[in-house]
Amino acid sequence: MPSVRYGVFAIAMGLTIATGAAAEELATCGANPSHRMADLPRVAFRSFWPMERYSRQFAEAGIKLVFVFPANTICSLNVPYSNYPQIWTGPNQYHWDSLDDHLDDVLKWNPRAKLMVMVDLNTPAWWVRSHGGDGEATHNPFVDNDPAKGVNSKVLDQWEEWFKMMDEYGIVIYLFIYDDAINVGKNLGWPLSDSGELHSGEKDFLETLVNRFEHHKNLIWCVMEEVEEMGPKTFSAMFSLVFLAELGDKTQIAALALAAQFGAVT
Repeated sequence: MPSVRYGVFAIAMGLTIATGAAAEELATCGANPSHRMADLPRVAFRSFWPMERYSRQFAEAGIKLVFVFPANTICSLNVPYSNYPQIWTGPNQYHWDSLDDHLDDVLKWNPRAKLMVMVDLNTPAWWVRSHGGDGEATHNPFVDNDPAKGVNSKVLDQWEEWFKMMDEYGIVIYLFIYDDAINVGKNLGWPLSDSGELHSGEKDFLETLVNRFEHHKNLIWCVMEEVEEMGPKTFSAMFSLVFLAELGDKTQIAALALAAQFGAVT
């Protein structure tokens, strides 16, 4: 049986901010033109770092709705994402002063800010040290944990109960179909065809997930945590099936914009 790794879901209260301005001219982005406004300033804002300069600029610009991510995990460089001390430090151990300091800084620099907070439920470093890293081969939604046998409806029933409660509380669900560092062909036995078509087993898997959960209003589909490890051909094929064929016009427009950003759809 292949070793199966997959991302279950990350729960987040997220925010998408649109500029409300129409792009009137093209801006170059590598070899391809971009429809972003050429004079629109760019800034790398990390909400899990103390960023006084940008927070004060947001306040001066009248931006009141601010996204905050009190990150609790380590990055690929084996250092914490956040410059604030970790909040979830062990079983039933929480350092709430760290969260208070984080939010107090934001409000100190932008006193009229309304905060939207992402809840980081990624595996913390202390759990990895005591229990190991990624899940076992049994931690997947397939019958007998075997992708060849299809999706286990009992697992999806449990997810549905969780998702219903999240909808009731207005929580946005990021549903990651795959974790990073997965090769679908090797790990799941679902290689792409020579023409770039998805394997029938993967088609069934994706269609089952979408058909089961697309009714949730606050669910955002994420193909993979780090798409470059999957490769553009696999991403494009999955993207076309999940987003374009199944979810309708509004989602299609947003999905195309996202895919074009990553250069995965031409």
